[in-house]
Parts: sequence; structure tokens; C-alpha cells
Amino acid sequence: LAAPTHDDDGLEVRPYGRASLRLMSDTELSAIDGFEVSHPGRGTLRWPGRTDVRSVVDSLSSIIKFRPQGVSVYEDGGKPAPGEGLNKQCVYVMENVWVRDRSTGDFLTDVKSISAFKAQLLRKADKMGARMVEYDHNKGEWTIEVAHF
Repeated sequence: LAAPTHDDDGLEVRPYGRASLRLMSDTELSAIDGFEVSHPGRGTLRWPGRTDVRSVVDSLSSIIKFRPQGVSVYEDGGKPAPGEGLNKQCVYVMENVWVRDRSTGDFLTDVKSISAFKAQLLRKADKMGARMVEYDHNKGEWTIEVAHF
């Protein structure tokens, strides 16, 4: 497997970098196993199983927009039917999600605060129609799964 590479948009693509993907045949691109796009410091999108990336290889930065505390996929339209392209089951790991005191901004590490924050994240996931997989307060990572975008 090639090391993750990124163009100037900050996106890293795995298991093959974009340069490698651009050299692949349509047949190969139609079934990339474990396709992943990440933006260090913001998060990672991982599509389990095989993903057809033929229509997205050259337009990832316009389809996927990572922001601090969020990501959008197909925000600008052009979204394919559920199950096609990147509009399918996906696991999203959001980075830098920390429990903080609202008035001081200090990081909180006590069990009560972490438990209340996890409950808040669970409600947020439910409201988005996503399934909360986990919250790792040591890494500041919140993982959710969506059926499609």
C-alpha cells in the first residue's frame, strides 16, 4: 500500500494516494476496498467494504469539506442515489472534540463531565440520524456512523 498523499487541499486519501488512483482502470476504481479520506486535525471519513470512486477521484475537495468540528459531503449538490459513489455507509471520526468548561474554556477530565458530554454527543448523533460508535476522551475523537449522506 502506498503512503497517504494529499494535494494542496490538505486531504489525505487511503489506501491509495490520489496519484495512484488516477492511474487505475475504471474496473479497479469501481471497487476500492476500505476507501478513506482524512484531514489531519479535523477528522476521517471511512467507507467500509468496496466503494466506487470513479466519479470522485478528481473532485474530492469539492465533494468533501472538513471544517473544525464537522464535515460535509455533497454539500454543493450532485449527490448520487443512496448506495452510490460516496453516498453510502460511512464511519466518521471527528478529531479535537474535548470536554470543556463553557465559561472558562478549560478542559474537563472528571467522570461526571465526560459522562454528561457523551450523553450530549449521543443526542447530537441521534438528531443527525447517525449512530454514535464511541467517544474517546483521551484522544478527543468522536466516532459516528451514517447509512448515507
